[in-house]
Amino acid sequence: MKSRAAKTFTYGYDLSAPDAFKATGSFVVTSHKTRLTHAAVRHLLPQSAPWRGVTDHPIPISNGDILITFHSLGTYVHRKLLDWRRRGLRMSAAEEEAYLHMWQVALHLLGVRDEFIPNSWAAAEEQSRY
Repeated sequence: MKSRAAKTFTYGYDLSAPDAFKATGSFVVTSHKTRLTHAAVRHLLPQSAPWRGVTDHPIPISNGDILITFHSLGTYVHRKLLDWRRRGLRMSAAEEEAYLHMWQVALHLLGVRDEFIPNSWAAAEEQSRY
């Protein structure tokens, strides 16, 4: 579990780097590694008898699972930014939209189907309630 937490932290750290999407950034490589890891888990875990004995889900790491992680990171941080804005943080509408777009691209790179990727923060908030 420690390794998974470290990889999730690395994903978020690389995503938030100023050069995340540039050739000098690490995010795209980190994202591809994460997607490959998810694919391996989706392939191998259902072959495990102990796993089959404790779940009724046929495939691990679904789009829903990835979105839960997004909401625990991206949507949660957005809420905090809004709280800080009320306390004087300067954040333009363009910066707020750029933050959403960053997460939309990240979700796309992880293979989340486009119809599940929130198109606004209001949609993200609504989706996070499920």
